[in-house]
Amino acid sequence: MRNSCRAVLISAVLLAFASAAFVAVAPAAAASRTNRSTVLNVLAGFPTEFKFAFRVPVGGKPGQVPLGTVVFKVRNAGKLAHTFKVCSSPGKITANSCAGTGTATIAPGKTATLAITFKKKGTYEYLCTVPGHAAAGMKGPLTVG
Repeated sequence: MRNSCRAVLISAVLLAFASAAFVAVAPAAAASRTNRSTVLNVLAGFPTEFKFAFRVPVGGKPGQVPLGTVVFKVRNAGKLAHTFKVCSSPGKITANSCAGTGTATIAPGKTATLAITFKKKGTYEYLCTVPGHAAAGMKGPLTVG
């Protein structure tokens, strides 16, 4: 009988520690969920050489991303070298160049990754910075927020 009381007491203490550990970990897990990045796959040079195509995440809308960090995984599906740049300020979507963040030149068949943290809602332009490519139509709007 004494051993069974001792076993119940030990079980109760272990259960209390396990519950406390779960409570301490649960908020950290919730925080990591809210700090996740949105990943957007981009094809450069597709469906035609001077276009971009986006593979929209499940539940996402074409050309739209949420505020926060967006990771653009860019694959060059074309036959020419391309880049992918996102302008740093929302505004007109008619420029063939802008200040912003972009990839290095991506050779055909190769990939590059670009992470941008959007803090302001609006429409941003994305474009290819290879001379003449944006003017040929390799650009478009990206709605944030």
